[in-house]
Amino acid sequence: MKPIIDGLTLDDGLADERFLSRLGDQVLRRRKSMGLTRRALSELCGISTRFIAHLEYGEANISILRLRRIADALNTSVCELMGEKPKASPRADLAAHPGAIADLFRHANADDQQMVIDLLLRSTRRRSSRAA
Repeated sequence: MKPIIDGLTLDDGLADERFLSRLGDQVLRRRKSMGLTRRALSELCGISTRFIAHLEYGEANISILRLRRIADALNTSVCELMGEKPKASPRADLAAHPGAIADLFRHANADDQQMVIDLLLRSTRRRSSRAA
């Protein structure tokens, strides 16, 4: 167990078990939704039926390359099987909320505001010189 903050600990083994269990559930659900047996999936991806069973029960720690082969056989992505959504970049959030940029600028200190102004001026000059 690793200490986190003020004596709190995180049992990495338990977190790993949960992750592998969720991954196994995703593989199982996807396989069944496609009407595939373990044997059929095994033939499609070249991984033994025994390993696939262990994976579906959350008992197998799989390499990323094997996981990719299973994902391909199930017509899905590794991210989808892992049940994790890609994290949005802060830029995506700012693009979705144009007023957020103005708010950031308004709350920045004078030095940061000047740096932004200089950057925008340089960018505008570069675009102007390219267009000419």
